[in-house]
Amino acid sequence: MSRRILPFPSPISVGTDICRLERIRTILAGPRGEKFITRILAPEELENSRERDILTTTRNAAAALDEKDDSFEHQARFHRARIGGNNGYRGPTLDECSKFMAGRFAAKEAAIKAHPHRRLTFHDIVIRRLENVSAQGGGGSGPPVAVIKGAPGCLSQVARMSISHDGGYATAVCLGFDPALAYSVAERRGDGGEDEDGDGGAGEGGPAAG
Repeated sequence: MSRRILPFPSPISVGTDICRLERIRTILAGPRGEKFITRILAPEELENSRERDILTTTRNAAAALDEKDDSFEHQARFHRARIGGNNGYRGPTLDECSKFMAGRFAAKEAAIKAHPHRRLTFHDIVIRRLENVSAQGGGGSGPPVAVIKGAPGCLSQVARMSISHDGGYATAVCLGFDPALAYSVAERRGDGGEDEDGDGGAGEGGPAAG
């Protein structure tokens, strides 16, 4: 006889993704680099100075790539564009851009997977760092979070996010919240904080689900 299987007792979904830096570098160094950046980053993100610098480095590399010139001067300028030092511009190198964009790509893919109840696009997700206020009153940059834009008439929701880099890869994990599932869990538990069958919703002898 089959036993009853309890559903996961929390309205939380997990999403994860991994991205190879070399793959992103190849895209950024090619003619589609700028299009890739504007497809992944939301307009709000492109207002930040770091993201604008990444876009500038990519444009410099693309502009140098478009010029059909095998001269030493052109090849040197193309190299400077790829490493972020063209025409006096001292922004991030192409490797730094690739690392950042690989992290953002993995983060947004993880966020999409963590919100299966939403049909999210890259522009529905804004990766930002919350202000970190320590116990001593100091500010600074806190951990990254994913701000999930709300549907029309709804508030945006913060999702927990972790982004890591190791060697040639970027990885990300996201915890997403499903309000409808939360309401469903609350209804099953009833007003008294227990399942309607009185077992507390945590199985035999287990603590009540939080």
